[in-house]
Amino acid sequence: MGTAIIVVLVLGLLILGALAAGGIALALGSVKASRKNAAIAGVDVTVPQEWALGHDPEARLHRRIAAAVSALDDTIGQAGVADLELRARLMNDAADLDRTLVSIWSLPRDAKPAALADVEPRVAALESAATQQALNPDVDRPRLGELPTLPPLPDPPGAAPSPAEPEVAQPRPAPRQEPEQPA
Repeated sequence: MGTAIIVVLVLGLLILGALAAGGIALALGSVKASRKNAAIAGVDVTVPQEWALGHDPEARLHRRIAAAVSALDDTIGQAGVADLELRARLMNDAADLDRTLVSIWSLPRDAKPAALADVEPRVAALESAATQQALNPDVDRPRLGELPTLPPLPDPPGAAPSPAEPEVAQPRPAPRQEPEQPA
């Protein structure tokens, strides 16, 4: 009877310890996720941590900007050289909008609606331009063809000449053998 009680207590303590460790891990993961979600990759603007999961108008607009920038980042490999200027301009606009949202966030509550009414159409225009750019890069502009191969660089003065290209050994034909004649 005494050992059964000890076993039950030990199992209970192990279960409680596992639940506590899981809760701590979940809390730490949530903090990491909120830090990650608050910042926008490529846009160097410090925003409040509350915006990662917040429901304020500024936080929602910030997340819309983050989604537009993410769409641009996801398609950067499909962009041509002609798109670089437009993409850079869109990234600068995103940074400016985020700075404006941070400024609006610090305003008194009664002054925010007018300022947010001015910013919301600009965020919508950024989203539209980013979506169009992500879905149709280089639509009206010709893409660059394959880059030509570059000729070899000349040897610098005073350096030993580089060896000529080695000759590729041609396979030699096998010597011809005469069939043996029976005597």
